[in-house]
Amino acid sequence: MGLFRKKININKDGFSLLEIVIAVGLFSLIMLVVTSLFQLVLSSQRTAITTANIQENMRYAFETMAKEIRMAQKGTDTDLCDLVGAGEVYRVYNVPNNSKLAFINQYGECVSYTWSSKGGENSMILLDRNGAQAFITSEEMKIIGLNFLVDNSAQPRVTIVADIEIPVKGGTSQSMKIQTTISSRQYQ
Repeated sequence: MGLFRKKININKDGFSLLEIVIAVGLFSLIMLVVTSLFQLVLSSQRTAITTANIQENMRYAFETMAKEIRMAQKGTDTDLCDLVGAGEVYRVYNVPNNSKLAFINQYGECVSYTWSSKGGENSMILLDRNGAQAFITSEEMKIIGLNFLVDNSAQPRVTIVADIEIPVKGGTSQSMKIQTTISSRQYQ
C-alpha cells in the first residue's frame, strides 16, 4: 500500500493567487486613501496661501491709504481741489457698492480713492493724486465693493470696508470682508 501512494510535496515558499489578489487590493485601497489625503492637504494649503495673499495685499493698500488719510488737511476756499469743500477734511461720494473718498493730503494735493477696473473684469483700488492715477492692489484679486464711512466729529475718522474675492486654482474663489478705521490728526 505504501508503494502506490503518491507523495504530495507541499511548497510553502510561494504565495497563492488569492493571497496576491488580496494584497494588491489592500495596497490599492491604502494608496487611494493616501492620495485623497494628499489632495485635501494641497487644497487646504492653496486656500491658506490665497487668504494670506489677500491679507498681505490689503494690508499694503490700507497702509498706503492710512498714511495719507491720517495727514489730511481741512479744505479752504483757496484750494485747487474742488472735490473737498471749505472746512471739510473728507468728502465721500456714494454710488452703488462703491464710494469715493476725497481729501487734501499734507502736501496740498487733491487725493481720491475708489475702485475701478483696469480694462478687464477684475476691479482694483485706484489712487488719484492731482490727476495722476495708479492702482494700489494686485490684478489677481477682485474688489467687489469698497465703501468709506466718514465721521466728521471733533476728531474726523474714516472707516474703510472692502469686499474682496480672489480665484483659487481648481475653479473656486476665496472671499473676505476687511475693515479698518483711521483717525485724522486734524482736529475740528
